[in-house]
Order: sequence, then C-alpha cells, then structure tokens
Amino acid sequence: MPLCVHEHLGRAIEEAIKDQLDIVRGGNNQAATLARKIGNYGSTSIFLEDGTRRDPDGQLRYEGARWPTFIIEIANSQSKKGGGKDMSKLADQYITESSGNIQAVLGIFLDCRSTQKATLSIWRPSYGVDRQGEYLAAKETLVSQEFRKADGTRVTQQSLRLPLQYFLPPSVLLPPVVGEQEIIISFENLAQYLEEAEQGEQDSRTGAVKAMPAGMRKRKREETPPETLSLTDEGTFAQEEVNAEIIAEREDEDWDP
Repeated sequence: MPLCVHEHLGRAIEEAIKDQLDIVRGGNNQAATLARKIGNYGSTSIFLEDGTRRDPDGQLRYEGARWPTFIIEIANSQSKKGGGKDMSKLADQYITESSGNIQAVLGIFLDCRSTQKATLSIWRPSYGVDRQGEYLAAKETLVSQEFRKADGTRVTQQSLRLPLQYFLPPSVLLPPVVGEQEIIISFENLAQYLEEAEQGEQDSRTGAVKAMPAGMRKRKREETPPETLSLTDEGTFAQEEVNAEIIAEREDEDWDP
C-alpha cells in the first residue's frame, strides 16, 4: 500500500476528530475549555525519551504538552508487521518512552496482499506491579476490529469511540460527567476515508493529464552565474564612496543654521 494512502487516511481521521472537537468547543463547560486546547499536528516529528525520532501518520496534541496525546499509525498488513512497522512494538515505544503521556495509539492495518480487509486496534497506558516493582506498559484495549471486509464491503452499525480523555494529558482529570464525552467515528466512514485515499493514490498514477501541444518543447530555466566583483570594480565602488563622503562633509560646512 503506497505511503500516500497512509498520509491521506491519517489526515482524514484527524479531520473527523477535529470536526467533532469543534462541536465540543462550541459549548460552555469544562469540556469545551479543554477541547479548545487540542490541535492537529499531522506527521510532525516526535522525539521520544530514548532519543528515537518518529513521524506518525497523524497526531493530536494538547496545548503546552511536550508530546502528542493521541497517535495514528497505519501499517500495510494484518500481521501487524506491514511497511516495516511492528505496530505492537511501536505502540509500546510511543507509550513507555513518553512516560505514559501519549494517552492512546490508534493502529490501522491494511491487508494489501490478497484482500481488501482493514482493521483497527487501540493501545493505552497500563500500570501494574511485578516482582521488580511498579511498571508502565502498553495494553491493547481494542483488538483488531474489522471496519472493511475482505471483499471490500464496508462494515456498518459499528463505531470507533474515543473518550475525550484520550486527547488530554494524564495530569488533566475530568469530572465523571465530562469524562463521558466521546468522539465517535462510524466504521462505515472509516472505510469511506480509506476508499478515498486509495482513489487518490490511483489518480496520482493514472489520472487525467493535459498533454502539451505537439512540437512544443520544455525550455529549462537558464542558471544565472553568481555575481562577482573584479578588482577594478571594487576600486571604483570604493572611490565613489569616498567622493560621497567628501560631498557630504562640504554640505555640512556650508550649512548655516
């Protein structure tokens, strides 16, 4: 699956989240105040605590936060090892190497080898205690939910539900009532975004193009040689500067206040 599909799909999901956040922002409550501080950051590079640089397919970030709170990653196979991405390992790195400040990782899996099947999973921070003490890990809380079937049919009557807390830093705790606020994207819409991304990629390879008239050639821009000053030119400019200073001094002497 070409990377432009990833970019288009990631942007479409970001925009769908933004549209619903805009509705929340229009309110007059704590949820609205918090939602106004959440922004889309696309594929902006992220530098994690272990020094790793990551360029996700989409992200949302809370104002003043070092890391995004919500990550979108897209891979090319149902085996979770598509396009060079081991999604489970990647989600674990995002969450643990941000000290749990990345609140959710949404992974989209596209089976481009033999079917049109597409699924999604979500990872969240998970805290526990073992023999070595307390630990932070990434837990897959939504596992391989199919939103497009193998034959390309859209899955209906199901939705991706994202609580507002997924987009807020862990330091921001919501009252129970506000915490029930959710961003909801239907699986049918997700499949539509994917179809549009695939069509856009197809158009970029085989779309309509206006051909140049027969016999017309492409004239390349001529490179302008860098300007250089000869010794003679430099001397001329220097003398002109001296003459200008002499004239200015004479004018000052002739001026009678």
